Amino acid sequence: MTLAARQSRFPVAVLVRVDEDPFACAAMTGAEIIHLCWERASDAPDHLVTPALLARATREGLAVVIWHEERRDVIERLVRMPVLGICSNAPELLR
Repeated sequence: MTLAARQSRFPVAVLVRVDEDPFACAAMTGAEIIHLCWERASDAPDHLVTPALLARATREGLAVVIWHEERRDVIERLVRMPVLGICSNAPELLR
């Protein structure tokens, strides 16, 4: 039984690999947050987080979190996106 099915009081997030459909993953798990683990998919993984993806997430009531980035130039682009969060081992870059 999933956390969503157990009516967890915490939001459920699903980790999504670059080759997976984030919306199918969310539907399958009952997640409220799609956590995109795409940092190694490209030199510019932020380019994979398209306006269309963000718009669909909004329409479907899903928040977006970006997994793990330490590159200053990428973080500078990510912080301008309408995402719930950005995970990083370099939080000083997120200011």
